[in-house]
Amino acid sequence: MVEKRYSSGKSGGSFAKGRGNAGSQNRKKKFDGRENISIEMLTKSAVTAEERPVVETRSFEETGLHHLLLRNLQKQNIHRMTDIQENTWDPVSAGENVIGLAQTGSGKTIAFLLPLLQRKITSEPQIRVMIISPTRELANQIGTNAAALISGTSIKTACFTGGTAIMNDLRQLHRKPEIVIGTPGRLMDLLERGYLDLRGFNTLILDEFDRMLDMGFVEDVHLITDAMPERAQTLLFSATIQGKIEPEIRRIQPGNAVRVQVNSGSSPCEQVEQSVIYVDENLGRHGTLIRLLNEQAGDKVLLFSETKRGVSRIMQRLKEAGIRSDEIHGDKSQAYRNRALESFRKGRIRVLVATDVAARGLDIPLVTDVINFEVPRTYDSYIHRIGRTGRAGNSGRAFTLTDKPRERTPHVDRNDRPTKAQMVTELMSEPLPLRKKKKKFPFSGKEPVGAS
Repeated sequence: MVEKRYSSGKSGGSFAKGRGNAGSQNRKKKFDGRENISIEMLTKSAVTAEERPVVETRSFEETGLHHLLLRNLQKQNIHRMTDIQENTWDPVSAGENVIGLAQTGSGKTIAFLLPLLQRKITSEPQIRVMIISPTRELANQIGTNAAALISGTSIKTACFTGGTAIMNDLRQLHRKPEIVIGTPGRLMDLLERGYLDLRGFNTLILDEFDRMLDMGFVEDVHLITDAMPERAQTLLFSATIQGKIEPEIRRIQPGNAVRVQVNSGSSPCEQVEQSVIYVDENLGRHGTLIRLLNEQAGDKVLLFSETKRGVSRIMQRLKEAGIRSDEIHGDKSQAYRNRALESFRKGRIRVLVATDVAARGLDIPLVTDVINFEVPRTYDSYIHRIGRTGRAGNSGRAFTLTDKPRERTPHVDRNDRPTKAQMVTELMSEPLPLRKKKKKFPFSGKEPVGAS
């Protein structure tokens, strides 16, 4: 079911050089804490292929897509629109502000990028696009997808993320790219140094915008958007949305916005079978994990842990068990993270251990299983994690390790409990135990007379 509704908001002020520190100072602001996630929320059977309804959507050829863009899609074996692509095509093509909510793996990158490319090539060459992403991996993936879509055209793109040499960014900026993709931290760095000028950019896209706000990039995002005085269109896309961030959305997205929602935004993919694994007290959590990998998991496993230190500890235990694995988290260099992801994609390693940097938007084909080493902090995080499997019509499995529930002592009604006076009376009514007298011996240590 597709839901469309309108909302309103206000634009921000203007970007002033030297205000960039405000972003880092306010990054402690969070939009959610640890949630109470029940076992029932983590267990669910998958919907089989026979049970899934077949919905016929438009083909890209029917939209009148430019022949170069159509050719580039066909090279990727993409012919028909997904639900989110079909329902956002008209408003994005008409230049409207859009909020797009769809499950991970539903093709949101093509949904926001392809109509803009079509307009730029056919009728509006002045379109210049800024795409902001919460993680380096997702930004690089969007950059790769954009490069594949514009192959053979004169459109230039650039991708700016942390962990790379600033000189590479300057070389890309010298080419005057018309589509810029980046993470908030690196974009702010380029703005503060005076290298990046966003005054000519008129289209803003925030991908996984709720994650950016949750990660503490609120002020950075506002400063970047304020640096775009010619902004005419704003697109916000995500798999989930929380009511807490609605005020921030209204600040970022001016005017009316078409909201296209092709799923509830709060439920996991139906193709994923979800199970809970109780930790064996004799094996411990790491031992239970290794047994799960040896006995149940498939040959391409994405394993999540809450902390960077936890990821490294798991990696050490997997190496000791002889399981081919690698890790990605914030303390690893970008080059290392890219190599680990590529090894996982190509099957050179079986298990990729990661923090939530790998939970959003990454398109890794044919992940058989997602394992949560512990219950995630939020259900939103859980939905995004298990969305790495069960993609493109395939089935998948998700396992979550948790401790066995403790047995609770029987509840005693307060009215049935004895009062202090009753307890004292009961104790006083019982006979006191007789005390036995100890035999006293002389200090000389001699035995008493008659002792044998």
